[in-house]
Amino acid sequence: MVYQRFLDPNDPRANNVIINVNGEAVQAWDPYCVSETKSPIAEKVQKVEISDKDVAEFTVRAFILPRKDEFSSQTVLREARLTNDMQGLYIYREKTADIESVDGVTGDVTITNKNGLTKLRIKLLEPTGVGECHVQPIDSLQDGVLWEPAFIDGNQAVRINTGHPYYHKVYIPNKKSGVTIQGLDSLIWGLCAAELGNVSETNKRNFEEMRYEVSRILRKLVEDLPDPAEDQLT
Repeated sequence: MVYQRFLDPNDPRANNVIINVNGEAVQAWDPYCVSETKSPIAEKVQKVEISDKDVAEFTVRAFILPRKDEFSSQTVLREARLTNDMQGLYIYREKTADIESVDGVTGDVTITNKNGLTKLRIKLLEPTGVGECHVQPIDSLQDGVLWEPAFIDGNQAVRINTGHPYYHKVYIPNKKSGVTIQGLDSLIWGLCAAELGNVSETNKRNFEEMRYEVSRILRKLVEDLPDPAEDQLT
């Protein structure tokens, strides 16, 4: 269910992916069975004060699933998974950051997140290869940082500097280990997603300095690591 919006071809909220476990494709599951229920029986927007100045809001929706004999087909009934242990509260987190506008003259991109609108200098890119919707290697980045946030095909993404010593001495020796590379990519992508979800006009400089400082520290930490072997470079 965590990946419902990505697995369901009928869900317009995100680009679709295929996830296989032990060779079998994972199927999307909609706990509200919207194809049958169509709409909630009740809906309310609740506002909550999170500080003296800030107010957040969330939407509560209630659904009642049909009886077993009211489903349109046996296939839909099986996909609904009508068991007591599947009933309850399901919380959906909204997208952490969206693109609001792009200034064609300055190149500034205005995004919106839980802190409101923020203007950033951030790359809007197209995938250059298969599977590059979230992680894109790049030969170099400004100030030699290891990573920077970006949007690739509208998705929150990360650009990773392949010229940084950390990439050379940590990524390259492990490039044949898919799990290790996926873990490294996920960690850095998570840092970018957290930045885009929390950045504001007052703190965006702090995030830039953090990326610069962490990149500098990692450069020092890998100084004593061995260079990758010749066969690892190809």
